[in-house]
Amino acid sequence: MKFSYTLIKRLLPHVPPAKKLAESLNSYSFEVESVEGDMLDIKIPANQYSAMASHAGIAREASAIFRLSFKDFSKKSGKFPANKGFVKVKIEETEKCPRYATRVFDLKNVGESSVEIKKILQTCGINSVNAIVDLMNLVMLETGQPLHAFDAAKIKGAIHIRNAKKGEHIETLDKKTYALDSSTLVIADDEHALAIAGIKGGLYSGVTKDTKRIVVEAANFDGVSVYKSSRVLKLITDASLHYAHGISPALVEIGLDRATNLLIKSGAKLIDTTDVCHTKIGDAIIDFDFTKFEHFIGIAAPLADVKRFFIALGFSFEPMKKGNGIIRVRIPAWRNDIESGEDLYEEVARLMGHNELPKCPPHISIAPAYEDDVFILKDKVRAILSQTGFDEVYNSSFYGTSEVALASEVDITAEKNATHVEVENPVSDDRAFLRKSIVPLLMKNLEDNARYYDTLRIFEIGNVFANHKEKKEEYLALGALIAGKKGDVLILELKGVVDELLRSCGINSFSFCENGHSIRIESGKIILGTIGGKHFSRGWTAAYFEIDVEKMLAFTEERREYTPLKRFPAIIRDISVLLGRDARIGDVIEEIEEVNSDLIEAVDLIDEYKDEKLGGKQSITFRIIFQADDRTLTDGEANTMVEKISQALRAKFGAEMR
Repeated sequence: MKFSYTLIKRLLPHVPPAKKLAESLNSYSFEVESVEGDMLDIKIPANQYSAMASHAGIAREASAIFRLSFKDFSKKSGKFPANKGFVKVKIEETEKCPRYATRVFDLKNVGESSVEIKKILQTCGINSVNAIVDLMNLVMLETGQPLHAFDAAKIKGAIHIRNAKKGEHIETLDKKTYALDSSTLVIADDEHALAIAGIKGGLYSGVTKDTKRIVVEAANFDGVSVYKSSRVLKLITDASLHYAHGISPALVEIGLDRATNLLIKSGAKLIDTTDVCHTKIGDAIIDFDFTKFEHFIGIAAPLADVKRFFIALGFSFEPMKKGNGIIRVRIPAWRNDIESGEDLYEEVARLMGHNELPKCPPHISIAPAYEDDVFILKDKVRAILSQTGFDEVYNSSFYGTSEVALASEVDITAEKNATHVEVENPVSDDRAFLRKSIVPLLMKNLEDNARYYDTLRIFEIGNVFANHKEKKEEYLALGALIAGKKGDVLILELKGVVDELLRSCGINSFSFCENGHSIRIESGKIILGTIGGKHFSRGWTAAYFEIDVEKMLAFTEERREYTPLKRFPAIIRDISVLLGRDARIGDVIEEIEEVNSDLIEAVDLIDEYKDEKLGGKQSITFRIIFQADDRTLTDGEANTMVEKISQALRAKFGAEMR
């Protein structure tokens, strides 16, 4: 937002030069993006437009920073004639316009503004029109309250604040015509729309050199309504930006009083005032607790400094009992960004200077890293099954009546006398139940994919659900399926997979017990899961198992060893050799490692090349990492080991070093 240094200096005569002011505002208040001649481009926070998007707001900030006296013109300067009948106001949309006030003035003439005012307006990006329009814009710049002046002779009947009518148009002051919709709020008389509320005035009722009487409007409009209308119309003005940020209704009177004083000084005569208000306007009273402030910000502040800051910002104080470390602060209504004691603490802290706050590290507790055993087990199961040729799948937690029937054949929860959990409002019939078993949907995967493959090996880890003893249970299960045209051999193969899986997970005490057409997986008296089989059409047979992962976890016995990171750096060497086609890479790596298992940390195959030009041989490149536990190896030691490796490969494989 653009500010005029000249206007700031009019409000605060002893303010320092523009560059020093900008530096101090950067340190204590707001970000000043640039200083160019008389213009300061200041970034005002969105929630502080009501108080700070004005030259008076910046002047108050400067007065607090530099300890200067600021003359507050927000206080009413006298009594004015009211409700004489010159203007009648009817607010039809009170939510969009909670307050609308007017002042009526008789003018001597409408001339041009002074050179200084024109310069101030130009600095802030506003074109000069005439003395009355310029004065309205000047007061908006000073106070943050947009104002508008109508030619009173052109207002027919009462002023109505209403939504636009269907098909209604308006020609604005810049001679552009806008089509209005019913969501756009307008200021109108009995016959015409006079202005787009909160955005721009109409040309018809605008002030000209022939105007003898004006109606000055100051209002408060709903920020959301103004924002939406300005975007729909693609018309963004200084006034709409102020309203869109939610300025306080208290600014209405402040803006009108300032305009009244300036108009009277210019020779105008105030003859009437109106103020229609449908919202409560009042100061807030918030306690400033010095003890809480010290805990909040980390330092104490002298009472005299705190009071000086608050007075400079326009706050005052309420009487309170002494000795309790609390002062009661009265917040003026136009500071609608101050809502709590913490907001007051922040005001004091920034004016004290954030750079002055003590620098201390935060106090945090250090706890050892926690590993969830279930996640570790799931990762291990995935690794084991993937190594044995299984692919992981992910299915929905819901299924239908056909899967319910299949679940009765494979259900490991049968011993619990559990039933399915039925969904009260299913999205479809095939999603009417929470699954009680993993396997039915694995079988559905088989049916969907059988035409693409000769065999299928899939698994899934996921939650299953059941009604048991009048309460719903949820637990983690593992299901897997092998399918093909091998017949009963698949069950034996799957049984071997389960055996390998359980032993690899540290479960050594288990047994397989026949149970009719299925096999139960037991550990003591606990049933871990079920292995079974099923015949499908077109000669397909499936073998499946399902295991309760949470029970499986209880029987897992696994030790973990901690190996510290090596302290000394490694040396890396790449070697390339020509070997016969019948040489196995694993045997070659094993031979390299046996040269010195203490110092050879790792051997990796990094390149393999076969070509008829090599005469029936293959070119292999290995990367060897040498590293010691007790010292930094030298290049000489590494070279010696490479030579020993070369000799060993020549002797055993007839290798040629390249």
